[in-house]
Amino acid sequence: MHNNRYLILLIVFVAGVAAPLNQFKVPPMMQQLVEHFDMSIEVSGWLMSLFALVGMLFALPSGHIIGRIGMKPSGTIALLALLAGSVMGGTSTSLGMLIFSRIIEGIGLCLISVTGPAAISAWFPPERRGAAMGVWATWVPIGTIIMFIAAPAFGIWQNAWIFTSVYTLAALVAFLVFFHMPDGFTAKYKTDGKVCRRSYSNKSIWLLAAVFMIYNIVIVSVKTYAPIFLEEELGLSLLKASMFTALIMLFSLASAPLCGWFSDLLKSRKIILITGLVMVCFVMLFLFTSRVTTFPFLLIILGITGGIVPTATFSSVSEIMKEPHLTGRGMSAIALGQNTGMFCGPVLFSFLAGHYSWQTAGIIMVPLLLCALAASFMIDVR
Repeated sequence: MHNNRYLILLIVFVAGVAAPLNQFKVPPMMQQLVEHFDMSIEVSGWLMSLFALVGMLFALPSGHIIGRIGMKPSGTIALLALLAGSVMGGTSTSLGMLIFSRIIEGIGLCLISVTGPAAISAWFPPERRGAAMGVWATWVPIGTIIMFIAAPAFGIWQNAWIFTSVYTLAALVAFLVFFHMPDGFTAKYKTDGKVCRRSYSNKSIWLLAAVFMIYNIVIVSVKTYAPIFLEEELGLSLLKASMFTALIMLFSLASAPLCGWFSDLLKSRKIILITGLVMVCFVMLFLFTSRVTTFPFLLIILGITGGIVPTATFSSVSEIMKEPHLTGRGMSAIALGQNTGMFCGPVLFSFLAGHYSWQTAGIIMVPLLLCALAASFMIDVR
């Protein structure tokens, strides 16, 4: 059992990484895609925004799907959707076909983002769950970094789609062969309608989802617009601006497992979550008024919170939902908050920066974060 849980963590993690690999194959190939499909910059943005939009629409249904059919079938469907979308996208002969392939991939991303942490929660006891969720919290940074590092080797954009298709197929085979639920879990997995309705009436899970939504509004806005700010306002080259922004992902990779382990040691998720939100508040007070010398240090602090807040959030869900078989439904509420934040963040931030100033856009994030901080104190979790 002890060895099994770490094998399951590895398999779930490998499956999870397939999603950001597929999601972030577009940005490095964007210029080629614009030329190949003769699309405008405005339309090209939807190739990424669709993921968050599909996530918003499909988040709660994904929790229902997991509750009805179980985690292994759900994970299998997620990987099949990612594979089908990747193959369709790589063989697209029209822009419409490419966009439809991204919708299918978006469904796969949403389903795996709910299934993954729910499956890990089932395998790890509460006293070890923080460290396991810390490992899981690195799935998006690792997938993103791999895609951007590998991009120059692809040459033409179709090769990126071939790479993600092959990886996703390998992850699907590994998942089908090795993944299973703990003994005795499946028998008590099915839930009746009343239990389902009660699970979604849990105040704490929606407070946590709101906190995670606000965090994603801020973090995705900074990831999206920091390179432009560094180029336009601070005069950095595109290469340096991108390298600075990559600090967020690099430091979240290091901090996530460490914060998970530390939350297990402290026996508290709330303290870790509150600490992360306070750090983000501090960064946003000064980020868009800072100089070149201080900007990277603030991005490093923000990157550290990229390990703290998601890890504390994912670790809290199973404790809030109480019953292990309801974790998937709790994760679906978190996915709804996350994708709403990812979709709304860049739109809100670009409006504020465009109509007012970079500094105003950054400062207005602080009251939002203070609301998240207040909400975090009301969450019923240790």
